[in-house]
Amino acid sequence: MSQLFKTRGIVFKTIKFKETSVISTIYTERFGLQTYIIKGARGKSSKGKMALLQPLSLLDLVVYNKPNASINHISEIKCFYPYTSINIAIKKTTIAIFINEMLSKTIKEEQKDQPLFEFLINALQIFDHLEDNISNFHIQFLVKLSAYLGYAINQEWLSQHHQHDGVKDAYYFQISQLASNSFDHPMPLDPTIRRNLLKEILVFYKSNFDGIGEINSVEILKEVLK
Repeated sequence: MSQLFKTRGIVFKTIKFKETSVISTIYTERFGLQTYIIKGARGKSSKGKMALLQPLSLLDLVVYNKPNASINHISEIKCFYPYTSINIAIKKTTIAIFINEMLSKTIKEEQKDQPLFEFLINALQIFDHLEDNISNFHIQFLVKLSAYLGYAINQEWLSQHHQHDGVKDAYYFQISQLASNSFDHPMPLDPTIRRNLLKEILVFYKSNFDGIGEINSVEILKEVLK
């Protein structure tokens, strides 16, 4: 039997379903990754629900939860943090698209993970307010995210992929600094180092997470940040 629960959530993906409804994949605070049907979200009386269901929207939800159900329903939905810059600044929007794709490809667990959820909502709100070193946010985000997903980028992995100690040590220093620095005090990176680090980090993710495949947004990201 389905029960009603309150939970916060982060939208990953929304697709059209039938004439006026949608199906949304949402990472919830209480239940992990879930799929929901939102009836009438595209109807005349939807009251702007589609605007709430854009990728990375931060929501307060009242949801029906039936154990072992592949799809549940949402009873109530509202935004608990409206973005002020992510959806209008082209550089931030592009980075957000990339981050959303990476989250969609790496987070699959249908169970509660409070530290990961808190990390995500805090990081996104900081990014929305961030004014300096915006171009490096996604690098730092992926470095920090890897630890929450249980596969922190470490010196041992770098050693396996680089024979030259100078290259290995340089990468490890940069990654260690990004991991320890707060998002509020990001480490500046020049464009060449940023591109090389992104390439390195994506190799790491692909080697540790099944089914990532091609990252469709990465070429647009490189173009916007060059």
